[in-house]
Amino acid sequence: MELHELITELAKHDKAQVADALKEHASEHYQAVYQRGFSTSHGEASARIAAKEAEIQTLKEAAEAQASKIKELQDRTPDAEEVTRQYEERLQSVQREKDEAIAEANRRVTELHKTRFKSDLKAALIAAEIDPDYASEVLVNKYDSRIKVSEDGSVKVMDDDGLTPLQAANGELASLFAKRIKAGVDPKWITSKVDRGAGASGGQGSQAASTEWDKLREAARQRQAAGTQSDAAKQKLAAL
Repeated sequence: MELHELITELAKHDKAQVADALKEHASEHYQAVYQRGFSTSHGEASARIAAKEAEIQTLKEAAEAQASKIKELQDRTPDAEEVTRQYEERLQSVQREKDEAIAEANRRVTELHKTRFKSDLKAALIAAEIDPDYASEVLVNKYDSRIKVSEDGSVKVMDDDGLTPLQAANGELASLFAKRIKAGVDPKWITSKVDRGAGASGGQGSQAASTEWDKLREAARQRQAAGTQSDAAKQKLAAL
């Protein structure tokens, strides 16, 4: 069967089933597709960061121009107390709007910097032979609070004490953090140990990891179902 015919046939099936089948029977292809997704996300995050930085600069320039105009009008009527008061109020209003806009833009840029680093961390965890699903859906979120973004956009990762930043060479912080995380990961989530076994040991490791992952997913589904039922009950009570 030609590749395009195979792809057409796969498109008729459930996405999750196709992904699980690839992971089980064609792990290298699954890994390649997963890594390509990370690369695409990394590029999109970089473009959004550049756009937000340009937006911040535009806001700063507009606010400075507006303040200059107000100052010029104040200088033209130095004896008009009421006019001065009005323009001072307007100046304060413009300043507040500028500060709020810059704070919001900075917050968004900070989120984008953090998202980009988390994308790098996911890739580093996978490169460190940690199960891709477990790395992206559990580990990255588990250690989110240790990822800090400075005002200049640089990313820091706090050590176990929560106070000391990890020290790494340029571009190696995600890899260093991934190695620290891997040291505390249950061996059943290490793909090298799961895939390496050729006998009963390898099979048991793979089955244990699969069973544990199924439990995590089932727990998530149950929490979501409980939340949906709670919302439905609230709506019924509101209708009484």
